[in-house]
Amino acid sequence: MFGRYDVRGIWGKDLTVETVRRLGDAVRRAVGDVPIAVGKDARYSSHLVFYHLLEGLSGDVIDIGITTTPMSVYYAWKEGAETLQITASHNPPEYIGIKFTHPGGDSWSHEEIQGLRSFYEEAKGGINPHNLHYDRSFLFDYYDEFERFPEMDVEAVVDFSNGVGYLEAPVMERKLRVVFLNYQPDGRFPRHSPDPTVPDAQKDILDHPVPFGAVLDGDADRIVFKRHGRILKPEEVIADVAQFYGVKRVVIDTMISLSLERYLEDIGVRVYRSRTGRIFLRKMAKEKGADFFGEYSGHYGFKEFNYIDDSLYAFLSYARIVDADFQSEYVPWPSSGVKSVKGIQDLDERLLQLFDPDEVIDTDGLDMRKDGSRIVVRRSGSEPGKWRLFWEAEDQGEFERLGELIRSAVDRPLL
Repeated sequence: MFGRYDVRGIWGKDLTVETVRRLGDAVRRAVGDVPIAVGKDARYSSHLVFYHLLEGLSGDVIDIGITTTPMSVYYAWKEGAETLQITASHNPPEYIGIKFTHPGGDSWSHEEIQGLRSFYEEAKGGINPHNLHYDRSFLFDYYDEFERFPEMDVEAVVDFSNGVGYLEAPVMERKLRVVFLNYQPDGRFPRHSPDPTVPDAQKDILDHPVPFGAVLDGDADRIVFKRHGRILKPEEVIADVAQFYGVKRVVIDTMISLSLERYLEDIGVRVYRSRTGRIFLRKMAKEKGADFFGEYSGHYGFKEFNYIDDSLYAFLSYARIVDADFQSEYVPWPSSGVKSVKGIQDLDERLLQLFDPDEVIDTDGLDMRKDGSRIVVRRSGSEPGKWRLFWEAEDQGEFERLGELIRSAVDRPLL
């Protein structure tokens, strides 16, 4: 339940009426006697979690209603409140969770999430008195933030995945011509997965004749782009953004291709590598004064928007690139994309022995490099028990050899 940077699990199993009440009590113990704002996504369990979380919380609580995760982070930034977002992001509908944001917009650290576990163990889980307030006025300021973007001569198709991304539609409609798919919020995600990185979720925008578009995840902080009728790799998006906007410093995560790192350095961009996870990229971006960060899973944050990984901000930023008909000269290496596998205890050690790399970077799993080829293996931060795998090489033949090596170490299908 207590993950790397949030609380998450299956409703009715990991998160129940009792555990959510105790979480409310634990959060109050952790933050003290300050107002706590609570937003929620469109999952059916979100409303139940909200109700029972209130029972555990005491003191002043602000209901900010149905929100995207970026909206709740914006509230923390502008209103200076401890803010909770009830969501399970891109996970299947049976999951639910809570993301935590401090006043100013910084996510709770891994250490703070684990510290919450201690308060949880002390919590009683009873029904506590609280003072409930309601605030949606901040949305006027949030929407006004996007007036910095011009109107564009661009046509797009946007798939909201039946999540809360529909709240972004009014801004999109003012800035460009747009067709919306799977607009109606439905916590069952009946059309496809709420994870935009999987092929199932990309099919509808690929089938649509408009050549530019995007698909969002369930809480609208991840975005995957389509351009020229095909899905863009995150490296292509980052390269286009960096070159079009004249970025000087960028933060990327462990799973981003080495080919992008070398391309950006060749055009004068300082590149920093972070652990995978939005809170780690945002933290490093702030520390390094980066202009932008990009994660393989589709999180993008811009300095001028307080590094909030907001799919709406990323969408409009990339739409400007499309409007200018700009495209970088970046050419990706042959690569696997991120694959998943579970049920293997020592996968990292197996691959280390088989690959015999010249260099190993172990800040986030194992990043193993040798002669223009690379294998990354790390444990998932959002799905316990799963490994994430990525491999790439400058040469197609070497890439195929790496694939054979990995299949020899993994005795089951990669997802």
